[in-house]
Order: sequence, then C-alpha cells, then structure tokens
Amino acid sequence: MSQIITAVIIPADQSAPVRIEKIEPSLSVFQELVGGYIERVPGGAVAGTNGQWHAYLDEEGKIKQLPLNVRATVLLHEAQSIHAWDTVNGDLVIVGTNHVGDEADAPEQSTAKDGILETWTRHCGPPA
Repeated sequence: MSQIITAVIIPADQSAPVRIEKIEPSLSVFQELVGGYIERVPGGAVAGTNGQWHAYLDEEGKIKQLPLNVRATVLLHEAQSIHAWDTVNGDLVIVGTNHVGDEADAPEQSTAKDGILETWTRHCGPPA
C-alpha cells in the first residue's frame, strides 16, 4: 500500500482557493499537480514550522510563461525560501519533511486555523 500524505496546494489562479488534499507523494503526482517537471524548494521557519516543510513548483514555470503565483511568491519570500527578486510561476504544492528529509504530511500548522495556514490565509485566502 502506498503512503498517503496531506498536501497544501496554492493555485496560481487567485480566484481558485488554496486547498488541502490527500496525495501519494510520487514524482508523477507532483508533476501532475504542478503541470510539469518539478523543482523542490526548501521551507523556511515561518509561523513556527521550524522549516519542517518544502514545496514543489514547475521548474520551467517562467520559461513556459505560467501565470505569476502572487500568493505563493509572498509566502516563500516571507519564509526566505526564495530570493527577494524571484517569483513562483504556476501552482505550488507544499508538503512536510520528516526526520530523514522525505515527504510527510504538511505541518500541522498548515492544516489548522493557526500557524503557517494563518500566514497562507493572510496571503492566499482560506483553504477549500
């Protein structure tokens, strides 16, 4: 049986809500969620998570001229996960990181009404 984890998806389309989904943490699932080849971005110590999360985005998002994901860009800037001049183009998938660096459930704070989700909600709107 495959492992199933909780992920937070921040769509580039600002009219689409942030959503929490149960997913299988596989290359094909991450590629499907972001729409292309994936790039892993380390999480930062935002809203008490101690960096116990990371995100996936389309590594060719800028080349493909995907829409700017303002919500994800602001979050990753706040987490100091990307340079101040950098942007996220396309959808972003956030998952947790376990003690050996593998995928795990997004931090509890990301699936509750406090902590990182509060930060995300401030920038992204409430999850669906």
